[in-house]
Amino acid sequence: MSDESENATETEEQRYHRYCQSTLSEVSDPDTWMEVHHEAEDERYHRYIRYMVSERHEVSAVELWDEQQDQMMRENEGLLEENLWMRMSCEKCAVATG
Repeated sequence: MSDESENATETEEQRYHRYCQSTLSEVSDPDTWMEVHHEAEDERYHRYIRYMVSERHEVSAVELWDEQQDQMMRENEGLLEENLWMRMSCEKCAVATG
């Protein structure tokens, strides 16, 4: 069935979901496809920011919150280790020259 014939019988919500699951080459309206996919990226970004500042009991997707918090902790640990290494290197330089 072609994209045009499906549009005659599908609702706007059905079309939205179909466009979410389609590639650009599979649809007849590339502008709508771009809007749908850009909106999804924006929503993921906004959810990421919202979850970053929320407590666990304040979110609906607890597993996603847990994953995001674990990722942020790993990133922070990496930055702390890097900072510690740089401080130790600077202290060694100061002792050696000093």
